[in-house]
Amino acid sequence: MKMLQVVLVCLSFAAGPAAAADIPLAHFAKWPEFNQIILSPDGTHVATSVPDGEQTNLAVIRLADMKVTAAIKGGRDTHVARIWWASQDRVVVALASSAGPLEQPYLTGEIMAVDADGTDMSYLFGYNGPGKITRLGHEVMGGYAQVVSALDRDDDHILVASVHGREVWLDTAITMLYRLNIRTARTSAVTQAPIEGFSSFVVDDDGRPRFAFAEDKETLTTRTFRYRAEGGWQEIGSGRKGAELVPLRTAAEGAPVFLSARVGSDRACLSELGANGSEIRRLSCNEVADLDGAIFSTDGRVPLAAIYQPDRIAIDWLNPEHPEAVALRKLENAFPGQAVVPTSRTEDGSKYIVRAFSDRNPGDYYFYDAKAGKAQYLFSSRGWIDPEQMAERRPIRFRSRDGATIHGYLTLPRGVEEKKLPLIVHPHGGPFGVRDEWEWEADPQMLASRGYAVLQVNYRGSGGYGSTHHEAARGKWGTMMIDDITDGARWTVEQGIADPERMCIYGGSYGGYASLMSAVREPDLYKCAVGYVGVYDLRSWMSDTDVKDWKAGRNYMRQYVGDDPETLKAQSPLQHLDRLKAPVFIVHGKRDERVPYSQATQLREALNKRKHPYEWLVKSDEAHGFYRVEARVELYERLLAFFDEHIGANRGEN
Repeated sequence: MKMLQVVLVCLSFAAGPAAAADIPLAHFAKWPEFNQIILSPDGTHVATSVPDGEQTNLAVIRLADMKVTAAIKGGRDTHVARIWWASQDRVVVALASSAGPLEQPYLTGEIMAVDADGTDMSYLFGYNGPGKITRLGHEVMGGYAQVVSALDRDDDHILVASVHGREVWLDTAITMLYRLNIRTARTSAVTQAPIEGFSSFVVDDDGRPRFAFAEDKETLTTRTFRYRAEGGWQEIGSGRKGAELVPLRTAAEGAPVFLSARVGSDRACLSELGANGSEIRRLSCNEVADLDGAIFSTDGRVPLAAIYQPDRIAIDWLNPEHPEAVALRKLENAFPGQAVVPTSRTEDGSKYIVRAFSDRNPGDYYFYDAKAGKAQYLFSSRGWIDPEQMAERRPIRFRSRDGATIHGYLTLPRGVEEKKLPLIVHPHGGPFGVRDEWEWEADPQMLASRGYAVLQVNYRGSGGYGSTHHEAARGKWGTMMIDDITDGARWTVEQGIADPERMCIYGGSYGGYASLMSAVREPDLYKCAVGYVGVYDLRSWMSDTDVKDWKAGRNYMRQYVGDDPETLKAQSPLQHLDRLKAPVFIVHGKRDERVPYSQATQLREALNKRKHPYEWLVKSDEAHGFYRVEARVELYERLLAFFDEHIGANRGEN
């Protein structure tokens, strides 16, 4: 085979290399220029979502001349969130909205479609459906839908999982699987899910339902069902029974069934389900991390690789001699120091869109012709970011005070000796099931560009490191999880990297809670603390948050946060402000429903009573995190001024 040729196109926005401190803050604040790039089944076009101010549009691009041939413009606060090619010439998209209470746009359950040449744009499904009549005379069904399959063997239909009308918000809602005509919007029922709540389905290549799974609202674990023609739905796995199974891929009746399975191990492993539906054979498992993804052959019958993230991206090639694996592995050598993963492919498996990314590179997309052995550059997700100017995101691990191994990342400023640096501890939100990853991330890179080291700890409760790591922190928001963050901060001092006299803490959501809780529990460790859309009083938050509005949310708070009033009081930073020494910066959005604005005002009132120094940044049109670029730039400016005042990196103008 010919040697792999890679065509690199570098986009430059400056007349030469610039110092990191010269990078405009807007370069970190801006959202990606391209979110998804999906290859058409015949390899002639790509469909991509393109952010444009307060909306995200669809663009269909013909690869032969890179001309835009079709577009969907959603309008203010409307976003093309997901993309599928339903046939050689028709694209289906799912819409999302940023008009709600969260930072990132949330799916609205609406489905639209357009032809690759820009004709026949149609609204196919959604809450705006009742009363809408397609040009072919069919009424659009109302409700909330998610695409299950684009049905590669059926050019006229897709499969969607749907809950009707406002029932999507009801705990007793039942999900239906529908076959949806992508031109007429006509639907026909296929089957009904076997469990209450919104269910996901896995179908084979002929569109036959094979599996359904959903979260049990009581135990908050996954219940999985297999469909058998002779007996209907039969449960095959439940976290309550120690077997958590998530089906990933099956091609046809009698073909192998691949799944993520947590059986006989606290980690999720790539596994194969036996024909009898009970025997599970482990194909790949990582000693540290849960399964993060998998690559299958085009026909769906061969698992090519399992993807993990114990620290950097780790790919376990299971069938390295398979022709498709051979073709994809050539790319690893072409992009040293980066992870390379396919995002879509043609129906014959001969051409791919691949994404190359790293801790310094936000992501470049290439069109890869496997037969020709050539990868051609297409787009960069953030073309204005020069990876050479970005900071290393170094994987770390340390021992907690009780002997657990804790993983995390340390982003280090470029061109500075790794000795007694000013440190920002940056706990992630969530907190349960969420983790920091080895990838480019705006906030740490922005801070590192101004001379700050940034520590991110995947404390217990974080996802990705097995169920023991995740479950150990139940009810320990303000104890074990804070201890792990503190132990990480002290580890950086012991390594000589961080200056113990120049350390601040900054996080959002649970990270905002962790910042304040850390500052009151360790009053001599941090010189300043930032609470960004944070929780400061657990009892009032649990009565005010929108999480309480659904059964699973209430059970989550009871099981993972706690339900003992005295324990909740003891784990609320608002109750311990007499210990606080660090100046505080409070940041919030008035539209926030996940962590209501009242949390910020309670903290402000308590600090006023104590005449404790604090700063204040509130936006009336933002919610659970700032979404608009202008607001994000202002936040960065205020953060840097706050940190410079108290721990003083002072690495250039901002």
